[in-house]
Amino acid sequence: MNAFIAFLQALPTEFSYSDTQVFLLIALAVVDVFLVFFTTRDILLRSASLWFQLFSILLVALLPAVGFFLYLLIRPARTTKQRQMEAMLLELLARTGPNSTSGSPAKTAAPEKPRKKERLIATAVKKNDDADVADETVTE
Repeated sequence: MNAFIAFLQALPTEFSYSDTQVFLLIALAVVDVFLVFFTTRDILLRSASLWFQLFSILLVALLPAVGFFLYLLIRPARTTKQRQMEAMLLELLARTGPNSTSGSPAKTAAPEKPRKKERLIATAVKKNDDADVADETVTE
């Protein structure tokens, strides 16, 4: 018991930090706060699951550097908006495209005037197809 009391008395009562150590601690705290905010924004865009969102934020907050890299490994690949856009494109292509997945031919009746959202999707698909053709000509 006396050895333990002697050990406690030998401990310094005041800790002094150099300016460099204080600067490094503040810099690490700023980086940690940035990573937590980035993770929060990113997971809110990528998942609708409250539990997964909380888990991701706590992972980064409690394990600052390692937790962020783990988050990058487990996060969903696409945002919810990207998944919705892909679903809309697939539905549109299934209804009107020449390679319909339903097996039925495209409608031959006079086409309706496309709605604004469908025109935007068709424009995006056309731009993507043009980019693919350009990529193929460059690689050949």
